[in-house]
Amino acid sequence: MRLQETVAVVTGGMGSGICDCLTREGADIFVTDLDLGRAGETVERIEQASRRGIVHQADVTSKADCQAIVDTALSAFGHIDILVNKAGHFGERLGLPLGLPLMNQTEAQWDDNYAVNVKDPFFLCKAIAPHMIERRRPAVLS
Repeated sequence: MRLQETVAVVTGGMGSGICDCLTREGADIFVTDLDLGRAGETVERIEQASRRGIVHQADVTSKADCQAIVDTALSAFGHIDILVNKAGHFGERLGLPLGLPLMNQTEAQWDDNYAVNVKDPFFLCKAIAPHMIERRRPAVLS
């Protein structure tokens, strides 16, 4: 229980396993994803382990949604100690086959991949950094 009294914000379905590890170590977790069903399943496991979990739907390609993630988590928990950026995809959000070669992607498909895989961590880190710096406890995993 090394993470007792810590709060983690975890984005995306790829972060589900990380949520399990954080839960075992005693963290409370704010889970955010576009897929509320998947996020809800993760929070059920968190709560079964007697930790607090909250589900939040957000599009991490949106700067406003990223700020809302931070604001809502702070309102719910009072602080954030860990940010885990695990939202990401390689085209499946657009119905593309996994591993579609770069030369077969359109510019719009590339822009979508860039927004989810690159801009999302930038937006979230920017939104959460002032709080973490103030608490002197920054921990960001991407």
